[in-house]
Amino acid sequence: MTSKNLPQNLYTADSVRAMDACAINDHQIPGAVLMKRAGRVCFSALQSHFPCAQTVTVFCGGGNNGGDGYVVAALAQAAGMAVQVIYLSEPTELTGDAQRAYQYALQEGVACRAFTSDYAMPIQGVIVDALLGTGLRGEVRLQMVEVINKINAAGLPVLSVDIPSGLCADTGQSLGAVVQADVTCTFIGLKLGLLTGDGPSLCGQVVFSDLEVPNAVLTGQPVVAQRILLEMLLMQVPTRRKAAHKGDFGHSLIIGGDIGYGGAALMSAEVCARMGSGLTSLATRPENVTAANVRVPEVMAIPITAGVDVEEWVNKATVIAVGPGLGKFAWGEQLLLAALMAQKPLVIDADGLNLIAQGIGGRVLAQRDVNIPLILTPHPGEAARLLKTSNEAVQNDRVAAVKALADQYKATVLLKGAGSLIAGPGTPVTLCSDGNPGMASGGMGDVLTGIIAGLMAQSLAPLTALQLAVTLHAAAADRLAQRHGQRGLLATDLIQEARALINGK
Repeated sequence: MTSKNLPQNLYTADSVRAMDACAINDHQIPGAVLMKRAGRVCFSALQSHFPCAQTVTVFCGGGNNGGDGYVVAALAQAAGMAVQVIYLSEPTELTGDAQRAYQYALQEGVACRAFTSDYAMPIQGVIVDALLGTGLRGEVRLQMVEVINKINAAGLPVLSVDIPSGLCADTGQSLGAVVQADVTCTFIGLKLGLLTGDGPSLCGQVVFSDLEVPNAVLTGQPVVAQRILLEMLLMQVPTRRKAAHKGDFGHSLIIGGDIGYGGAALMSAEVCARMGSGLTSLATRPENVTAANVRVPEVMAIPITAGVDVEEWVNKATVIAVGPGLGKFAWGEQLLLAALMAQKPLVIDADGLNLIAQGIGGRVLAQRDVNIPLILTPHPGEAARLLKTSNEAVQNDRVAAVKALADQYKATVLLKGAGSLIAGPGTPVTLCSDGNPGMASGGMGDVLTGIIAGLMAQSLAPLTALQLAVTLHAAAADRLAQRHGQRGLLATDLIQEARALINGK
């Protein structure tokens, strides 16, 4: 979905517009120059991604996004391609740089015509989407919905200028109808909405250009989030002393695996050990112990029939992870309460989160020492339950949701999903842009929980451990997908790949 060459800082659409204005007003770069640079970036991407294309149909709206489209059309015409512009805003009503771009297209001989409902979509070539830019706030208007639906139904490759039309640049929310792009070229500052929410599914390959503006243009504009860079986090993993022993690397306790769900807890425990936890224990139903001993004899499998049975082990642990396969019945409730009362660094996932959302352990959680690390890892549905809101509300503003969870629970929080977000109370939001749809299979979250616990056991700070775990998890999936494809990717496939990554392999 994304290129490794994307910048780290992410911005809102308003901030990027302010950068554009700064480049024009403070650094005397004419808007027409920026527009031509943007057009050249798009045309270059069109040539590199669709080298066999000889026909280009450009859909232009009003304003500068449409202006960029006219420049792309002019460049394609000059290159000898068969080009047509379909406009949604009368060119005579364009002003400023957009009007100049239209005149440039006419000078190059580009054929331009208005969109009508009976317009027959092209059957070959590439479609360029220059309809709606980053200023879209409300729902897409009806005529634009019709055009977007026709573009999506055409079955042709699509390149979107700056952002797929209909996508909110700030939240990644679909605003009614949205163009499904194969490539999205975006400029000056990277918009958050391209990389989270619906953005990753709709943008295709993201191509970024700063349009050669000075770095000073970016200063003074707030960064809404930062992309997590795996190579930088790996540098924070301490090397091991030659005289090290297992006690130097912590004791992780994984709690979970109610009847019928033993695999979830076992996967968490196995990957936890593979991440380098000095000792790893698994507190689970007695029915799961034999399977655990057979699959990973290095993990100490402890049969637990009631919450009182686990108290000795939570006291021994350096870090506790509770939730994988925990269930939402009395057994799970008792173990969750034992984990909460231990006052140990704690990772809560899956049914642990669902029990908390139901009010289980609320008083104990509220009385926890805020200086003892607490990590929550909800997917959007679990986040909605924790915040007493809807899944849609969470997805409509994922940044606001992850911040609200961090503040409400005094925790470091991962909001899962495409473009996973991480935040702690008062800390900047970070985003994982790695990962692929092959991860949409059972057990992926359980493996991630084990990675987090294993890293925390080795004394990594909660925020660092969570950022590294999420990125290791996603990068491992990407490497496997590149070799074997996305379909059929299993959670346990990630274990050895993540181990290789953390060892620099």
